[in-house]
Order: sequence, then structure tokens, then C-alpha cells
Amino acid sequence: MIIPKEFLLLFFCVNSMISQKYKFEGQIIDIQTKDPIAFANIYCANQPTIGTMSNSSGRFIFWADATCDLTISFVGYQTKQIIPKAGNNMVIAIEPTPFALEEVTVGAKEITGRGLILEAIEKLKENHAVEPMHFDIFNRVVMFDTDSTLHHIIEFSAEIFQNKLLATRYKMNKLRAGAYTNKGREDLKEHSFMASKKLDFDNILKYREDFLKRGKSKSYDYMLEGVTLVNKRKVFKIKFSTEKPSYYSTGYLFVDKETKAIVKKIILDNKNDKVLNEVGFKQIGAKWYQSYAYNYHQGYKTNKINERITLFTPKFENQVPREEFENIKMPESVLEFTNDLNVSYWDYETFVPLPDWILEQIKK
Repeated sequence: MIIPKEFLLLFFCVNSMISQKYKFEGQIIDIQTKDPIAFANIYCANQPTIGTMSNSSGRFIFWADATCDLTISFVGYQTKQIIPKAGNNMVIAIEPTPFALEEVTVGAKEITGRGLILEAIEKLKENHAVEPMHFDIFNRVVMFDTDSTLHHIIEFSAEIFQNKLLATRYKMNKLRAGAYTNKGREDLKEHSFMASKKLDFDNILKYREDFLKRGKSKSYDYMLEGVTLVNKRKVFKIKFSTEKPSYYSTGYLFVDKETKAIVKKIILDNKNDKVLNEVGFKQIGAKWYQSYAYNYHQGYKTNKINERITLFTPKFENQVPREEFENIKMPESVLEFTNDLNVSYWDYETFVPLPDWILEQIKK
């Protein structure tokens, strides 16, 4: 059969449009207060492995093809789906969804926070993806003082491989760093990737905190605060706390109503409710996979703060042989990237843009 040239040309054009990546850029805000929303999930509803998140200024940059159904989701807010326009700096307002104590009983049986957590603990390995796992990641570590003086930035994209023992190995793809003070330059040389190596701690099954261990959980109180929506799924919001000495004494767990999977884990500073650690998960098929992680650490009796944000994109095809992965290394030439911190560095890659307060310091 002879296919007309006109049809071949149309077929080629349509396929080119679908495969071509477009840049979607914008800011997520609260529709009522107009405040920026950090850590909102931005993803393609029809391509669940593709996604990013907003930075602390609510801004995002996302590369996707023309078929992407751009969806914005955040705990406590209504999920919003839009038809994006490439190149436009969109402002996307999302509406709060009040927490409600609804459907907290099944027949005569009361659902409690403790009961839900024990069920989630029992189903961790059933619900959460483990061995072995292969991710594309974007990782950023920023060191600054409590007065927001910027010392240094490290960013890299990599592939990570987690084996059956949940040990993590890395295949570095692209890296850059910037040092802006003497302290920043010294720390960059001395400690290199120590903060980044803590990616291991994001794995909910490898370093399970006491509030996610059946035995240790007896020391905690679990308060069911209500039910809300995440990605159009109902989740329970549960606050955990303990009076006993513990490194992590208070925070929140969001548990999927249907599967009892952990959708989000938040650890708070018990002195001021500052978020110290946050890990989010997304459902792909029958399993829940790490989606992002945020870590905030202030040194003991010091003003120095290390803040880390990591995006995880699970890979299911074209697996790289394990032999190509190695322990994480700091290239000697990393400081060559100090003058290249514009967003085009990450063109066509999944990343989180630098927040406004960092950009303002870099421009000075």
C-alpha cells in the first residue's frame, strides 16, 4: 500500500509536536491570601512518572510534551488541572479544602490515629516500592546563616540505584556549585557531598523513625485531625507526638484512606514548629514511590543552616547496569561552575528553580 505524502507529513508533524518538550513556568499561590505555596506537586496527570514541585517562593519550571495535562496538588487544597501554555509565566491560584472529621467510623468500629498508623506500618512493604529501585534525581544543598546570608549552593542531577539491602549508589550526570563567602568556599572543599549523601535517609523503609516502628510507637500519641484530599484521593491527617526523649518528637503523617500507604511525612522542630524534614510519595500503579524530600538542619550552637531539596523520578525502563553505579564522588572541577547559575543550565531536565531570596543575593 502506498501512503500519500500528505499523510506522512501530517503524521511526522503530529509526532514531532508530541515528542517536543515545552517549558511551563509559573507560580502557585493561595487563592484567598495570595501567599506563595511551597512544595506543591506539579505533574502530568496522564504521565504519572513526570513531575516537579514549587520552591519556597511558589515558583516552578517544568518541561513536558504537548500532551501533558498539567495538574497541581497540595495537601489541604483542591487539586487543579489546567491546559498550560508554553512559555507563559502563569500564576495559578488554588483553593483550600477544609479538613473535616468525616467517615472516621466503619459501622460500630471507631477509626483512631493509632489504629491507622499500626495498619500503615504493617503495610509499608506492601505499599511502598523497594528493592531494587532506580531513580533519576535532582538534588540541591544550600548553606546559609539564620540572617539569610548565602554561603554556597551545590546542585546535581544523577541516577541512583537502591539494592535489596537499600544501599544507595550514584551515577552522576551533571553538577554545578557556587560559593559566595569564604566560609562557603571552605565548607564546599572540606565537606563536599556529606549533606547530599543523606539521600539514604529519605527511604521510608531503610531509616524508619520510631513513630513508624510498631514497638517504638507505644511511646507516641497519634491524633486523627481529619480527612482531606491529595491528588483527588482521601487521606487521613494524623499528628504524632511524644513526651519521651526523642530526636523526632512531633510531626504529621498523611495516610491514604484506601491503601493505608504513607502519602506524606512531616517532622517538626518541637520548639517552633519549623519543618525539619518532609518526604512526599506518589502512587504509580499499585505502589507508592518517593516523589520529593526536604531537609532543614541547623548546626549545634551555630547560625549555619544546610537546606536540602531532592526530586525523585522513578525509572522503569532502560535500567542502567548496577556496575555503572558507584559511591558518590565530588569532582575536583566542581568550582568551575560558580558563575553558571542561570536556569538554562537545567533546560529539558526536571529541577526546582532557585527561590527569590537566593536569586536576589546572586544578582548583587
